[in-house]
Amino acid sequence: MNYKQAIQNILVKHNTACNVLMAFKLVPGMGELAVRQCLEKGALAGKYYPAGSTTNAEDGPSHPSDIKKELSALEQANGILSIHAEAPASPDFLKEHDFFNIIDYILSQYPKLRIVIEHLSTAEAVSAVLEWPSRTAGTITAHHLAFTIDDLLAHGIDSSLYCKPVLKTNQDRDALIKAATSCSPKFFFGSDSAPHPISKKLSFPVSAGTYTAPVRLSLLAEIFEANNALEKLEYFISTAGTEWYGLPVPKSSITLVKKPWKVPESIDGVIPAGHGKVLNWQVELE
Repeated sequence: MNYKQAIQNILVKHNTACNVLMAFKLVPGMGELAVRQCLEKGALAGKYYPAGSTTNAEDGPSHPSDIKKELSALEQANGILSIHAEAPASPDFLKEHDFFNIIDYILSQYPKLRIVIEHLSTAEAVSAVLEWPSRTAGTITAHHLAFTIDDLLAHGIDSSLYCKPVLKTNQDRDALIKAATSCSPKFFFGSDSAPHPISKKLSFPVSAGTYTAPVRLSLLAEIFEANNALEKLEYFISTAGTEWYGLPVPKSSITLVKKPWKVPESIDGVIPAGHGKVLNWQVELE
């Protein structure tokens, strides 16, 4: 709760309004009581990061059985499980696929637990979410819709696009776009924006994470326009997730205008996705 208050203090300082929704990290040994207390304090979800799967995931579970009491408590309290669905020991292009059996296991062991598979990156993952029960949904990021592995590697390595799951192929991106523009309640936007400082993106090892906060809505508008689906953009960004999580519908709105702008090479010491590129949509500032 101290972290939530710190975020709210920054918002007040910058005269910015935002409904802060908190989640907590599930780690072996945290206990059922801690899970219940997090939910009672207003946390929306418990986050499952497999050990070693991504930045700061070293203390995560190696298998769901490592946090079986915590998962039971989450299920009993009608909490939501959000999963970084990658098998750490597998090759990058197979990590997501090789985690499907873990999701199958969780679904079978916790039949009432609601599950969100975060940042889908493959056509196989899209198909899997459609096949899994209705209590399962998947989020899709702007960068997995806008970029592929070729953008990461085509002209040397653009470390600003290095993230986990790694960007995949054109075929995978096409499947993600089809899912995002389908108006299915099982797919909704999750930004997964990660503002690592330049020093962490231009050194070795490179921190995994793509900073999309300044460009995500612009990227999404371009993608949906290119696929004749602009009228479906609001559902993907706002409505689907709000309904799935059972949250009140926001009364405020954001207006996007078609006006070209060039993405800066850096913003506040962070390299944004698409840096140096011209985007055709931008948020209208009041």
